[in-house]
Amino acid sequence: MNSTTQEGDPAETYSFTIVNQSGVSQSYAIFCKEPAVNPPAHGLVSHAVLVAHGVASGSGTAFLTLPRTELYALCGINYKDASVQVRVLDRRPVSLGTGSSHTLRHGTTCVTQVTSATPSFALWGGPADDRGEVGAFCIETGADFTYEQAAAKNFILGLGLSSSAHELVGLYASFTPVPRTTYQIRPSKTFYVVPEQTEVNAPRTATDLRTAYEIDFTMRLPHVQLVHNEGNVIEIVDRDPTPGSATPSKL
Repeated sequence: MNSTTQEGDPAETYSFTIVNQSGVSQSYAIFCKEPAVNPPAHGLVSHAVLVAHGVASGSGTAFLTLPRTELYALCGINYKDASVQVRVLDRRPVSLGTGSSHTLRHGTTCVTQVTSATPSFALWGGPADDRGEVGAFCIETGADFTYEQAAAKNFILGLGLSSSAHELVGLYASFTPVPRTTYQIRPSKTFYVVPEQTEVNAPRTATDLRTAYEIDFTMRLPHVQLVHNEGNVIEIVDRDPTPGSATPSKL
């Protein structure tokens, strides 16, 4: 963050302005596309990061913002059924790898430990231990659990914001860890707007999100204005000169 940028500065955020002209009250959820994970992750899902409920038709507008540069590695337990929810998370701020093979600055590596049957992060060893590739950070698991234990006890690894443990802010994505594995995790800059009644942190697979309104922030400015019209179609109204920046969707 440079000296002229203050925390919460619009220059450091993704922002979504959604105008509801569909004819009925709406709710809107923001999802981030699943990160690229290597080796492939078990049970990788996106989560509803932010949700706006009860957006009135006609004059109703939802404003949602997310930080662009603040990412956190997450680990812990995430369980929910019809009557209860348990979420226990540890988090570490991470930087992504930058540069090239000659000037590579490695992304952060976070190492998990399982104590009292709950994953957490060990103390960071410092830059000398970092192994994140360009555009990625790492989460490294040990031999102190089994995959069967992780699946049965709802262990997760993932990424999100500093506030992802708050009831109003969900994770970006999560998956079930495998022991003795070093995951290279490359966050996405593609987001989805989903007009449906859902809760923060609700999971969705890539298949679930195929019909959502997709916005690729690698191809456009970080601030978008959308209109949900009477035909139940979400369209972008600020015309970015870069083609292919968003995918209109009839839902």
